[in-house]
Amino acid sequence: MNLEHFISVFFVGIVGLFPIVNPFSTIPVFLSLTGGMSNKEREKIALRSSIWAGSIMLTFFFIGTLILSFLGISLDAVRAAGGLIVTFIGFRMLFEISSSPSHDTPGQPTDHGKIDPSLVPLAIPSMAGPGTLSIIMTGSAQIAQVQGWTRKLIDYLVVVLVVLTISVSCWLILRASIRISRTLGSSGLEAFKKIMGFLLICLGVQFFANGCLGFVENAGKPTPPAQEQTIP
Repeated sequence: MNLEHFISVFFVGIVGLFPIVNPFSTIPVFLSLTGGMSNKEREKIALRSSIWAGSIMLTFFFIGTLILSFLGISLDAVRAAGGLIVTFIGFRMLFEISSSPSHDTPGQPTDHGKIDPSLVPLAIPSMAGPGTLSIIMTGSAQIAQVQGWTRKLIDYLVVVLVVLTISVSCWLILRASIRISRTLGSSGLEAFKKIMGFLLICLGVQFFANGCLGFVENAGKPTPPAQEQTIP
């Protein structure tokens, strides 16, 4: 076995997948949705969202194409649905109205801690979004065509290591973002939330539009044979 080959696969996987996951772009959403929580609860949510993101990526890596094919769901549908979710969250952030004066301050526990955003929207569609899942499933299909069970198994293990490395990176980055909230303060986080709400709406509309365009472009194309969609 060529050790250099598998080291190359690892770094190519990191370089190719990390910019798509882009945990830095999740920081504004994380800060906005956890603005009234204690630092301890924020750390728990950062950990859970990273675990969820890694679990989703691994699930789609091994059986994602099979699940979508079985349910008759296309990646364009996943992309459009993710866009709707992001748009809805953006509207909530932009037009949120407090029924009474808020006394929340960063680092202080409130009722907001009862809402756990670790799965949706932090893990999916923010980190493990349609683009991430597309790359994951494409890589799985490519490994399935590798000759030799030993090399194929090691390639699978390398990709698992890549996903675990990225998940740990996501946790460290989100955990470090708590310091940002201390710097901004309550009023700064509120203004930040409004700005990011607007940007999320724009991003969600773009995701939804791309999904709809994909439906139109692929409407007249024949369905690929079943063997090309199967993931071992």
